[in-house]
Amino acid sequence: MPKDLFAYRGHCGAGISAISWSPDGTFLASGDYRGRVHIWNARTGEGSLVTYRNHRASSIMDIDWSPDSRHLAFAYDGTIIVWGGNTEEGPLAEYREHPSTFNVDVWSPDHQHLAFICASNGAIKVWEANTGKDPLVVYRGHLQAVRYGHVCSLDWSPDGAFLVSSDYNGTVQIWDARSGEGPLQTFAGGGYSLSVAWSPHGRLIATTCVDCSVRVYEAMGRSSPLVVYWGHVTGIEGVNAASWSPDSRFLATAGNDATVQVWEATVGDPPLLTHTGQRGSFLSFTSWSPDGRFIASGGHSSVPIHIWNARTGQVYAIFKNPPFVSALAWSPESRRIAIGRGKGIYIWKVI
Repeated sequence: MPKDLFAYRGHCGAGISAISWSPDGTFLASGDYRGRVHIWNARTGEGSLVTYRNHRASSIMDIDWSPDSRHLAFAYDGTIIVWGGNTEEGPLAEYREHPSTFNVDVWSPDHQHLAFICASNGAIKVWEANTGKDPLVVYRGHLQAVRYGHVCSLDWSPDGAFLVSSDYNGTVQIWDARSGEGPLQTFAGGGYSLSVAWSPHGRLIATTCVDCSVRVYEAMGRSSPLVVYWGHVTGIEGVNAASWSPDSRFLATAGNDATVQVWEATVGDPPLLTHTGQRGSFLSFTSWSPDGRFIASGGHSSVPIHIWNARTGQVYAIFKNPPFVSALAWSPESRRIAIGRGKGIYIWKVI
C-alpha cells in the first residue's frame, strides 16, 4: 500500500490550481489561485527553490515542464511565462495578449516551441519558447468556432511536425505546426469535443465528446472514425478524459457515469475492464502511469483517488476524502504520485 512521503504547504493558504513533475523526476512545480508558482525538490520536499508571483494575483491556469526539464511554462490572465527551470534567473520569455486570452499551452516534443489556444478568438499560435518573438504560426482553421472562441483542445504529434486541434462544434483538424498550412485532414466529430490526444506511436488520435462517445481516428487516414466507443452511455452527458497506454494499444476513459473503462483502441466495445469503485461521482481525470502498470482516476470534488492495476482492475491504493483535487501527476519512474488538493500538495510512494 502507498506511503505518504511528505506534504508541501508553501502556498500559504492559497488553493492549488496546477502541478507538474519535471520529466527527470527531480522537481515539482505548483501554481495556485493567487498567481504564485513554486518550484521545489520532489525528493525531499525542500522549497521553495523558486517562487514567482504575478502582479495581478491572477490564478495560474496551466503549468508544464519542457521535455528536457530545463524550462517551465505557465499561463495566467493573457500571459505565458517561460522560466529557466530551478533557477532565479527570471523569465526567459514572456508572451502577452489580452486578459483571459490563453486557454491551453503545450510544449512541442523537441521542447523548442509552445502552442496555445487564444480563448478570446479561438486562434492557435505557435511560438519559439526561448525568444518571446512574434508567433511563428497563427492558425485560424476552425472557422465557426474561431468566431466564438471555442477551440478547446490541442496536442502535438510525437514527431513535432503536426498539431491536432478540436472545437466545441465537434470538428477535429490536423495541420502543419511549422507553416500553419491546413487543415491537412478534417475529421467528422461527435459534437462538442472535450479533449483530443495523439497516441504515443503517432498513428491514432482519440477525442472525447459530450455525446458520451470516444472516437478514434487514423491520423492521416479517412475522415470518418476508425472506432466509435459508446461504453459510457448512461443518460449523463460527457466523457471527460482519455489517457493512452504507453504502448498505444489501449485507452482509459473517464466519464460522468462514474466509471473508468479500459478498451482496445482499434477495436472498441466491449471494454476489457470497467472500474466502478468510484460510483456516485463524476470522474474528471484518468492518468496511466509511465510504465503502463497502473491507472489513477478521480474527480475534482471529494472523490477518493483510486490507483488500480491496468491489467486486472484490482484496486492497489485508495486516497480517501481529498477536500478538492485540482491536479495529479505521476513521477517519471512510476513510483510516486503527486496530488494537489485543497491548499497543499501531497506526494505518495505508490510502489
